[in-house]
Amino acid sequence: MISEDKYQNLQKVNVENQYIKFSILPEIGGKMISLVYKETSHEFISLSGRPFRRPIYGDNYGKYDISGFDECFPAIAECFYPEWPWKGNIIPDHGELWTLPWQCNKENDILTLSVNGVRFPYKITKTFSLEDKCVRLAYKLQNLSPFDFKYIWAAHSLFAVTPGTIIFLPGKPNIRTDFSKHERFGKHLYETSWPMAKESNGKTVDLSIVKTQNFDHASKVFTTTLSEGWCGLHDPQTGDFLKFSFPVKEIPFVGMWINEGGWPFDDKPSFNVALEPCTGCPDNLATAIQRGEHGLIKGLQTKSWTLDITIGRSKNPFK
Repeated sequence: MISEDKYQNLQKVNVENQYIKFSILPEIGGKMISLVYKETSHEFISLSGRPFRRPIYGDNYGKYDISGFDECFPAIAECFYPEWPWKGNIIPDHGELWTLPWQCNKENDILTLSVNGVRFPYKITKTFSLEDKCVRLAYKLQNLSPFDFKYIWAAHSLFAVTPGTIIFLPGKPNIRTDFSKHERFGKHLYETSWPMAKESNGKTVDLSIVKTQNFDHASKVFTTTLSEGWCGLHDPQTGDFLKFSFPVKEIPFVGMWINEGGWPFDDKPSFNVALEPCTGCPDNLATAIQRGEHGLIKGLQTKSWTLDITIGRSKNPFK
Protein backbone atom coordinates (compact mmCIF):
# COMPACT_ATOMS: atom_id res chain seq x y z
CA MET A 1 0.00 0.00 0.00
CA ILE A 2 1.24 3.49 -0.89
CA SER A 3 -0.07 6.63 0.82
CA GLU A 4 0.93 10.26 0.91
CA ASP A 5 0.88 12.99 3.55
CA LYS A 6 2.99 15.92 4.76
CA TYR A 7 5.98 16.05 7.09
CA GLN A 8 7.36 19.45 8.14
CA ASN A 9 5.57 20.95 5.12
CA LEU A 10 7.22 18.50 2.74
CA GLN A 11 5.66 15.78 0.61
CA LYS A 12 6.02 12.40 2.36
CA VAL A 13 5.31 9.11 0.63
CA ASN A 14 4.68 6.00 2.75
CA VAL A 15 4.97 2.42 1.53
CA GLU A 16 3.98 -0.58 3.65
CA ASN A 17 3.01 -4.21 3.78
CA GLN A 18 2.19 -6.43 6.74
CA TYR A 19 5.82 -6.41 7.99
CA ILE A 20 7.44 -3.12 6.96
CA LYS A 21 6.61 0.54 6.63
CA PHE A 22 9.00 3.11 5.19
CA SER A 23 8.70 6.80 4.34
CA ILE A 24 10.38 8.95 1.68
CA LEU A 25 10.80 12.70 1.18
CA PRO A 26 11.00 13.08 -2.64
CA GLU A 27 11.73 16.82 -2.42
CA ILE A 28 14.89 16.25 -0.36
CA GLY A 29 17.03 13.86 -2.37
CA GLY A 30 14.46 11.07 -2.25
CA LYS A 31 15.60 10.59 1.34
CA MET A 32 14.22 7.68 3.39
CA ILE A 33 13.37 9.09 6.84
CA SER A 34 11.75 6.04 8.42
CA LEU A 35 12.09 2.26 8.15
CA VAL A 36 10.00 0.40 10.71
CA TYR A 37 9.65 -3.31 11.40
CA LYS A 38 5.95 -3.38 12.24
CA GLU A 39 5.99 -6.55 14.38
CA THR A 40 8.16 -4.80 17.00
CA SER A 41 7.73 -1.10 16.02
CA HIS A 42 11.51 -0.84 15.80
CA GLU A 43 12.79 2.20 13.86
CA PHE A 44 16.04 1.59 11.97
CA ILE A 45 16.65 5.07 10.52
CA SER A 46 18.70 7.60 12.47
CA LEU A 47 17.25 11.11 12.76
CA SER A 48 19.23 13.95 14.31
CA GLY A 49 16.30 16.01 15.55
CA ARG A 50 17.25 18.86 13.22
CA PRO A 51 14.39 20.12 11.03
CA PHE A 52 14.18 19.06 7.40
CA ARG A 53 14.51 21.82 4.80
CA ARG A 54 15.23 21.92 1.10
CA PRO A 55 19.01 22.08 0.59
CA ILE A 56 20.73 24.63 -1.60
CA TYR A 57 22.53 22.86 -4.44
CA GLY A 58 26.26 22.70 -3.79
CA ASP A 59 25.94 23.38 -0.07
CA ASN A 60 27.62 21.47 2.75
CA TYR A 61 25.84 18.34 4.00
CA GLY A 62 26.60 19.14 7.65
CA LYS A 63 24.45 22.30 7.53
CA TYR A 64 21.22 20.31 7.11
CA ASP A 65 19.38 17.47 8.82
CA ILE A 66 22.26 14.90 8.76
CA SER A 67 19.61 12.16 8.87
CA GLY A 68 18.15 9.27 6.94
CA PHE A 69 19.11 7.35 3.82
CA ASP A 70 19.95 9.11 0.54
CA GLU A 71 22.48 8.71 -2.27
CA CYS A 72 26.00 9.99 -2.85
CA PHE A 73 26.83 10.43 -6.55
CA PRO A 74 29.05 11.01 -8.52
CA ALA A 75 31.36 11.19 -5.50
CA ILE A 76 31.17 11.53 -1.72
CA ALA A 77 33.75 14.21 -0.93
CA GLU A 78 33.69 17.64 -2.57
CA CYS A 79 36.27 17.58 -5.35
CA PHE A 80 36.99 18.51 -8.96
CA TYR A 81 36.14 16.01 -11.65
CA PRO A 82 39.65 15.07 -12.80
CA GLU A 83 39.28 14.10 -16.48
CA TRP A 84 38.11 15.49 -19.81
CA PRO A 85 35.45 16.44 -20.88
CA TRP A 86 34.27 17.52 -17.38
CA LYS A 87 37.70 18.27 -15.96
CA GLY A 88 37.44 21.04 -13.37
CA ASN A 89 33.69 20.68 -12.76
CA ILE A 90 33.06 20.78 -9.03
CA ILE A 91 31.37 17.76 -7.48
CA PRO A 92 29.56 19.10 -4.38
CA ASP A 93 29.97 17.75 -0.87
CA HIS A 94 28.21 14.35 -0.69
CA GLY A 95 27.49 14.64 -4.41
CA GLU A 96 24.57 16.14 -6.30
CA LEU A 97 21.62 13.90 -5.49
CA TRP A 98 20.89 14.65 -1.83
CA THR A 99 20.16 18.32 -2.59
CA LEU A 100 17.85 17.70 -5.55
CA PRO A 101 14.08 17.14 -5.72
CA TRP A 102 13.33 13.76 -7.30
CA GLN A 103 10.37 13.16 -9.60
CA CYS A 104 7.95 10.78 -7.93
CA ASN A 105 5.65 8.25 -9.59
CA LYS A 106 3.28 5.92 -7.75
CA GLU A 107 1.76 3.08 -9.73
CA ASN A 108 0.01 0.11 -8.13
CA ASP A 109 2.38 -1.07 -5.37
CA ILE A 110 5.54 0.40 -6.92
CA LEU A 111 7.19 3.71 -6.05
CA THR A 112 9.64 5.15 -8.59
CA LEU A 113 11.89 8.17 -8.11
CA SER A 114 14.11 9.74 -10.76
CA VAL A 115 16.47 12.70 -11.10
CA ASN A 116 18.85 14.23 -13.66
CA GLY A 117 22.35 15.43 -12.97
CA VAL A 118 23.12 19.16 -12.83
CA ARG A 119 26.78 19.48 -13.79
CA PHE A 120 27.02 16.05 -15.41
CA PRO A 121 24.82 14.38 -18.07
CA TYR A 122 23.16 11.42 -16.37
CA LYS A 123 19.81 10.24 -15.07
CA ILE A 124 19.27 7.98 -12.06
CA THR A 125 16.06 6.10 -11.38
CA LYS A 126 15.35 4.04 -8.29
CA THR A 127 12.31 1.86 -7.84
CA PHE A 128 11.10 0.67 -4.43
CA SER A 129 9.17 -2.54 -3.91
CA LEU A 130 8.30 -4.65 -0.87
CA GLU A 131 8.39 -8.41 -0.54
CA ASP A 132 7.75 -9.83 2.92
CA LYS A 133 10.47 -8.43 5.20
CA CYS A 134 12.60 -6.98 2.40
CA VAL A 135 12.72 -3.59 0.70
CA ARG A 136 14.15 -3.90 -2.81
CA LEU A 137 15.70 -0.85 -4.44
CA ALA A 138 16.26 -1.30 -8.18
CA TYR A 139 18.60 1.33 -9.63
CA LYS A 140 19.10 2.41 -13.23
CA LEU A 141 21.91 4.80 -14.23
CA GLN A 142 21.82 6.30 -17.72
CA ASN A 143 24.80 8.09 -19.24
CA LEU A 144 23.26 10.76 -21.48
CA SER A 145 26.65 11.68 -22.94
CA PRO A 146 28.69 9.92 -25.66
CA PHE A 147 31.71 9.99 -23.32
CA ASP A 148 32.66 7.49 -20.62
CA PHE A 149 31.82 8.69 -17.11
CA LYS A 150 33.70 7.64 -13.97
CA TYR A 151 31.95 7.92 -10.63
CA ILE A 152 31.40 6.75 -7.08
CA TRP A 153 27.89 5.73 -6.07
CA ALA A 154 27.22 5.08 -2.39
CA ALA A 155 24.07 4.22 -0.48
CA HIS A 156 24.33 6.91 2.19
CA SER A 157 22.30 5.29 4.96
CA LEU A 158 22.42 6.45 8.59
CA PHE A 159 21.06 3.84 10.99
CA ALA A 160 20.12 4.13 14.65
CA VAL A 161 22.21 1.95 16.96
CA THR A 162 22.52 1.11 20.65
CA PRO A 163 25.67 0.34 22.69
CA GLY A 164 26.78 -3.18 21.80
CA THR A 165 25.29 -3.21 18.29
CA ILE A 166 27.48 -5.40 16.08
CA ILE A 167 28.54 -4.56 12.52
CA PHE A 168 28.78 -7.66 10.29
CA LEU A 169 30.80 -8.02 7.09
CA PRO A 170 31.49 -11.11 4.96
CA GLY A 171 34.87 -12.72 5.60
CA LYS A 172 37.68 -10.65 7.06
CA PRO A 173 38.42 -7.79 4.65
CA ASN A 174 40.91 -5.13 5.56
CA ILE A 175 39.66 -1.59 6.14
CA ARG A 176 41.15 1.73 5.02
CA THR A 177 40.73 5.06 6.74
CA ASP A 178 39.12 7.98 4.97
CA PHE A 179 38.70 10.02 8.17
CA SER A 180 39.29 9.23 11.82
CA LYS A 181 38.83 11.76 14.62
CA HIS A 182 42.16 12.56 16.28
CA GLU A 183 43.68 10.09 13.75
CA ARG A 184 42.66 7.18 15.96
CA PHE A 185 42.97 4.91 12.92
CA GLY A 186 45.80 6.80 11.31
CA LYS A 187 46.02 9.16 8.39
CA HIS A 188 44.22 8.94 5.06
CA LEU A 189 44.23 5.40 3.57
CA TYR A 190 45.85 3.84 6.65
CA GLU A 191 45.04 0.12 6.36
CA THR A 192 44.33 -2.37 9.10
CA SER A 193 42.36 -5.57 9.66
CA TRP A 194 38.68 -6.15 10.44
CA PRO A 195 37.12 -6.63 12.91
CA MET A 196 40.20 -6.51 15.16
CA ALA A 197 41.61 -3.17 14.01
CA LYS A 198 44.91 -1.66 15.08
CA GLU A 199 44.78 1.95 16.25
CA SER A 200 47.58 4.35 15.35
CA ASN A 201 48.93 3.94 18.90
CA GLY A 202 49.34 0.19 18.33
CA LYS A 203 46.36 -0.92 20.45
CA THR A 204 44.06 -3.52 18.90
CA VAL A 205 40.30 -3.04 19.31
CA ASP A 206 37.17 -4.76 18.03
CA LEU A 207 35.77 -2.09 15.74
CA SER A 208 32.69 -4.15 14.91
CA ILE A 209 31.16 -3.57 18.37
CA VAL A 210 29.58 -0.12 18.69
CA LYS A 211 30.55 1.77 21.85
CA THR A 212 28.39 4.45 23.51
CA GLN A 213 27.15 7.87 22.45
CA ASN A 214 29.62 9.38 24.94
CA PHE A 215 32.67 7.70 23.41
CA ASP A 216 33.48 10.90 21.46
CA HIS A 217 34.78 9.21 18.36
CA ALA A 218 33.90 9.09 14.67
CA SER A 219 35.60 7.26 11.79
CA LYS A 220 34.87 6.75 8.10
CA VAL A 221 36.50 3.61 6.75
CA PHE A 222 36.18 1.51 3.59
CA THR A 223 36.56 -2.21 3.15
CA THR A 224 38.88 -3.69 0.63
CA THR A 225 37.11 -5.71 -2.10
CA LEU A 226 34.45 -7.92 -0.51
CA SER A 227 34.15 -11.66 -1.07
CA GLU A 228 30.33 -11.52 -0.93
CA GLY A 229 27.77 -8.78 -1.44
CA TRP A 230 26.25 -8.12 1.97
CA CYS A 231 26.71 -6.28 5.26
CA GLY A 232 24.54 -5.77 8.30
CA LEU A 233 23.79 -4.63 11.83
CA HIS A 234 22.54 -6.70 14.78
CA ASP A 235 21.51 -5.69 18.29
CA PRO A 236 22.23 -8.81 20.40
CA GLN A 237 20.10 -7.50 23.27
CA THR A 238 16.85 -7.21 21.30
CA GLY A 239 17.63 -9.31 18.22
CA ASP A 240 16.81 -6.44 15.84
CA PHE A 241 18.82 -6.71 12.63
CA LEU A 242 19.23 -5.08 9.24
CA LYS A 243 20.96 -6.65 6.26
CA PHE A 244 21.98 -5.11 2.94
CA SER A 245 22.37 -7.52 0.00
CA PHE A 246 23.83 -6.42 -3.34
CA PRO A 247 25.71 -7.76 -6.42
CA VAL A 248 29.35 -7.73 -5.35
CA LYS A 249 30.68 -7.47 -8.92
CA GLU A 250 28.92 -4.13 -9.38
CA ILE A 251 29.24 -2.98 -5.75
CA PRO A 252 32.55 -4.36 -4.41
CA PHE A 253 33.06 -2.13 -1.34
CA VAL A 254 31.31 -0.99 1.81
CA GLY A 255 32.01 2.33 3.48
CA MET A 256 31.29 2.57 7.20
CA TRP A 257 30.71 5.75 9.18
CA ILE A 258 30.92 4.80 12.85
CA ASN A 259 29.83 7.83 14.86
CA GLU A 260 29.91 7.26 18.61
CA GLY A 261 29.15 10.82 19.65
CA GLY A 262 32.13 12.25 17.77
CA TRP A 263 30.42 14.42 15.11
CA PRO A 264 29.22 17.06 14.31
CA PHE A 265 31.96 18.99 16.05
CA ASP A 266 29.99 22.21 16.63
CA ASP A 267 26.54 20.87 17.52
CA LYS A 268 24.87 18.02 19.39
CA PRO A 269 26.81 14.91 18.32
CA SER A 270 24.96 12.05 16.65
CA PHE A 271 25.09 8.38 17.60
CA ASN A 272 24.68 6.21 14.50
CA VAL A 273 26.33 3.93 11.99
CA ALA A 274 26.20 4.38 8.23
CA LEU A 275 26.56 1.26 6.11
CA GLU A 276 27.39 2.42 2.59
CA PRO A 277 27.60 -0.23 -0.14
CA CYS A 278 29.51 1.59 -2.86
CA THR A 279 31.23 1.33 -6.22
CA GLY A 280 34.50 3.02 -5.27
CA CYS A 281 36.70 4.45 -2.57
CA PRO A 282 37.83 6.66 -0.94
CA ASP A 283 35.35 9.59 -0.77
CA ASN A 284 37.38 11.68 -3.23
CA LEU A 285 36.73 10.64 -6.84
CA ALA A 286 40.10 11.84 -8.14
CA THR A 287 41.90 9.63 -5.60
CA ALA A 288 39.62 6.69 -6.40
CA ILE A 289 40.40 7.07 -10.11
CA GLN A 290 44.14 7.18 -9.39
CA ARG A 291 43.77 3.93 -7.43
CA GLY A 292 41.54 2.27 -10.04
CA GLU A 293 38.70 1.85 -7.51
CA HIS A 294 35.71 3.57 -9.05
CA GLY A 295 32.57 2.96 -11.09
CA LEU A 296 32.50 3.42 -14.86
CA ILE A 297 29.63 3.76 -17.31
CA LYS A 298 30.32 3.88 -21.03
CA GLY A 299 28.95 6.64 -23.23
CA LEU A 300 25.20 6.43 -23.92
CA GLN A 301 24.96 3.22 -21.90
CA THR A 302 22.71 2.14 -19.02
CA LYS A 303 23.72 0.25 -15.86
CA SER A 304 21.36 -1.45 -13.43
CA TRP A 305 21.82 -2.93 -9.96
CA THR A 306 19.75 -3.84 -6.92
CA LEU A 307 20.05 -3.22 -3.19
CA ASP A 308 17.92 -5.33 -0.84
CA ILE A 309 17.24 -4.27 2.75
CA THR A 310 16.04 -7.10 4.96
CA ILE A 311 14.94 -6.28 8.52
CA GLY A 312 13.58 -8.31 11.39
CA ARG A 313 14.37 -9.83 14.77
CA SER A 314 16.56 -12.90 15.23
CA LYS A 315 19.18 -14.26 17.63
CA ASN A 316 21.61 -15.20 14.84
CA PRO A 317 20.64 -13.45 11.57
CA PHE A 318 24.10 -13.72 9.97
CA LYS A 319 24.92 -17.35 10.82
